[in-house]
Amino acid sequence: MTDVLAGYKLTEVGVIPQDWKVTALGECLLDDPEYGINAPAVDYSDLLPTYIRITDISEEGRFKPESITSVAHPDSGHYFLEDGDLVFARTGASVGKSYLYRPEDGRMVFAGFLIRVKLNQAKLLPRYLANWTQSGQYRHWVALMSMRSGQPGINGKEYAQLPIPLPPTLAEQRAIADALSEVDDRIATFDDAIAKKRVLMQGAMQRLLTGQERLPGFSKAWEVRRLGEIAEIDPENLGSDTNPNYRFNYISLEDVDYGVLRSFTEQTFRTSPSRARRVVRKNDILFATVRPNLKSHLLVRENVSDTICSTGFAVVRCHSTQAQSIFVFLHMFADTIGKQIESFLVGSSYPAINSQDVRMLAIPIPNDEAEQTAVATILSDIAIPSPIMQHFGTYRAGE
Repeated sequence: MTDVLAGYKLTEVGVIPQDWKVTALGECLLDDPEYGINAPAVDYSDLLPTYIRITDISEEGRFKPESITSVAHPDSGHYFLEDGDLVFARTGASVGKSYLYRPEDGRMVFAGFLIRVKLNQAKLLPRYLANWTQSGQYRHWVALMSMRSGQPGINGKEYAQLPIPLPPTLAEQRAIADALSEVDDRIATFDDAIAKKRVLMQGAMQRLLTGQERLPGFSKAWEVRRLGEIAEIDPENLGSDTNPNYRFNYISLEDVDYGVLRSFTEQTFRTSPSRARRVVRKNDILFATVRPNLKSHLLVRENVSDTICSTGFAVVRCHSTQAQSIFVFLHMFADTIGKQIESFLVGSSYPAINSQDVRMLAIPIPNDEAEQTAVATILSDIAIPSPIMQHFGTYRAGE
């Protein structure tokens, strides 16, 4: 049982001062939570508003300009963010992400997988709420609320239930927000520098992966190959007669965030989801086929055993070297693959592709395996922190 000091009380959000109260977010809103526009992204243009999607929001709640896009839709005007607006991710591996709109980020239209809330600022200050969504208590609430079958998600009515600890005065809210924002601004300065470096890396990666820029000593031609020609897709499944007591590590879509394995669960075949059938090996690429635009792909860089992934992934097992696996994996985060995926999703009511679509994805690739190795080595060794180069095994459940 938690010991509570004098002057404090234990609540559903933890221990808070006696004169604070816990209030549901819905009681502090001017209107019901609002879903974003369902429209395709287009190439960025200064003449169009910026399109903010789940993938454009960092874990710390800031706008990421690395892959900036625009939106061109006749209804866009109804979805412009305004000063004081917050948006929340409502689905996928990043459910719970939030962003407080900053006018200096430019004109923004928010996408359909985001939910906007407009606060009654006589009750709750936007910066105070934004800081609360970075707390451990908030993340715990998100985890509990999104524990449902299938893809995790939190809808607008559920976000309205979010409990928030409120000081008795707006002045105290403002003082807390000011103190936390000062620390956050210092962190943002470093993050902006890293973001700029990542933009440079993305450009270099794009040029090297497409042959626009050649490495010294290589002159053989490149050709466009489909993944089904250079790799097995979903090469192995577990049979239904597998020992029901077989224990394994299970990787779901929710465990992978933009190339990083955040966690996995240990299960037995008896208790595993019916979709847990994909056996994972070293150098396999786990290609997210459900909401592939979120790029929840993973490269298995180390020897693994007793590891299985969800059928929400297609397992891509390259015929050739480890370097080819890295080369192909990097394409998963480049425009080469991204634009093809967008074409597959056009007109679809559910953002998913199938294994046959994965086989048809095409990438430019050197005929010379030595050049594949050289390009993969250079891009793997660039000294810029990048989540897509993390090794399998770095993260373990509970860490």
